[in-house]
Amino acid sequence: MPFQTDDGHERMGQPHSMPLPDEVVALFMSNLSPNDLYRCSQVSRNFNGLAVQAILDRYKIWCPEQSAQLRLSHAANTVDSLSAFLVSIHIQKLSYVHFDLGAITSTAMAERTFIKMRRLVDRVTSVHSVRVYWPSSRIRIANDGPLTKLVRSVQRFLNSVVAKGCRKLQVEGFDNIFQAQKNSAGDRFSPSAMSIQPSTFIITSIFGSAKRYISLAKGALKTVFEDAPTSSYPLPPLESMLSQFEFDSIAMFQPPFAQWMSALLQASPANELTLSFVDLPEDPHEAQSVLGLLAAAAPNVTAIYLTGARSGTMKTILDWASQFKDLDTLGVQPRCFRSEADTADMEIHKLVFPKLRRIECPPSFISDLLAPGDPTSLRRDGKEGLTGVSQRLPVLTSNGVVATTYQWKSCTKLEVMAAIDTIARLESSLSFSIGSTKNGNCTLHIAFQFDDDLFAIADALNRYLAPAIQNVQERIVPGCEESACRVFILELMLPGTREEIREETYDKAILTFLRLSPSINRVILSSNELGLDLPKETVGGERLERFRTVSTNLVSVCMY
Repeated sequence: MPFQTDDGHERMGQPHSMPLPDEVVALFMSNLSPNDLYRCSQVSRNFNGLAVQAILDRYKIWCPEQSAQLRLSHAANTVDSLSAFLVSIHIQKLSYVHFDLGAITSTAMAERTFIKMRRLVDRVTSVHSVRVYWPSSRIRIANDGPLTKLVRSVQRFLNSVVAKGCRKLQVEGFDNIFQAQKNSAGDRFSPSAMSIQPSTFIITSIFGSAKRYISLAKGALKTVFEDAPTSSYPLPPLESMLSQFEFDSIAMFQPPFAQWMSALLQASPANELTLSFVDLPEDPHEAQSVLGLLAAAAPNVTAIYLTGARSGTMKTILDWASQFKDLDTLGVQPRCFRSEADTADMEIHKLVFPKLRRIECPPSFISDLLAPGDPTSLRRDGKEGLTGVSQRLPVLTSNGVVATTYQWKSCTKLEVMAAIDTIARLESSLSFSIGSTKNGNCTLHIAFQFDDDLFAIADALNRYLAPAIQNVQERIVPGCEESACRVFILELMLPGTREEIREETYDKAILTFLRLSPSINRVILSSNELGLDLPKETVGGERLERFRTVSTNLVSVCMY
């Protein structure tokens, strides 16, 4: 087919550039297979961008540099989302990347995958937040050889993440790695099987015959390696920018990762830990070694969030949390209390949190903490007022924040009445504590999450709120002094986008939830884009005035 050149002559063949707009080329590419798109991505710079995005569109990754969830394939030659990132020449940074290794079922596959993940991190200029999901319990590890290689590849990948300036690291899984090492070490791994002093126990490393002596003397964790083959696996960088760590298991703080993770925490300006202790060892010496490692490696932590705990361990875990003298925020999720016995005899009033200003925990636990209790159990301390159950939360000492999340599971009458009763109890307990202790203002922050249809829940609330609203108002501030005012923040975690919230899609439901309490003075509307760290938007004008017709004390409404 002839075409006309710049000098006006007609020639046969193809021009150097495709005379079609990118939109048309992208439409053609949407019908190609991933393997064909992979080949197209290597034709030219323009084709690279179009072909890579065509692959990512199939994984619903619209803004790869801003947010990407990479579901990794178990097949070696499959073009998955990670392959598209690796071939791209346009993706230069990663703000948030989630590596999903749920399909990986062997050590060889896992090792190859972590090597590819490391290649991706090495080729970009910066990484801000990384999440790794690896249900390693699905992987069978028969001997030390594959495990050693796998651990090395994991640590090298994480080293690359740290070197690229990562600020937040989230790790899920990895639980089977520690169990595999423990099983391979056999009885030698158990501290109770060794005839040694109670304050010291020995763990034999799978990386040869080296022995790790962990001493818990004087409450500090000291680790000494004798003939340890440190060259078999890399150590983390000497400098790190990581400030937030999130783990759903303590496996990363046990061998074979314990030494590496301890060094990483010490090299990082860590100020926030999110941890689950569901797999905290039952052996008290092993449990104390893990807790001691954390306390010694990150002593300057200011925020701790507990997402889970093994039954019967919360007293030990809260004792551990009180060791962080700069702790400003303490969060406790419902999964930490697996039975009623977990909330009993924790002796919270004996814990000392000198700088605690914010506590986040389940509604029932907040009510227990702030409950007036039996007046006969209160004791005088020689100062004005009483000290006892109602004063054991230091968060109330200076304009603190008590935050909780209520999960709306259904739209039944029972669920609605339970929510109304929960809010009434929270307000009453908090008002009593503030009024009785004269501690000044305190903020109550209640967030609503919705497992069921939001509009169905709002309709149910409209039906059942009216008969109970008088009872709710009578129970909000019984006996509270007028000077003990506070801020009441209601956060609605809405299922839609910011644009849908701007279009007032949920305003009718929002008005219904505002009727729950006349004390609400701030409202936060959280969209399903909350994880993108978008700037706050303020709602004003006629829309704000419409909300104030229901909640007269309302000061502000903002959107995230």
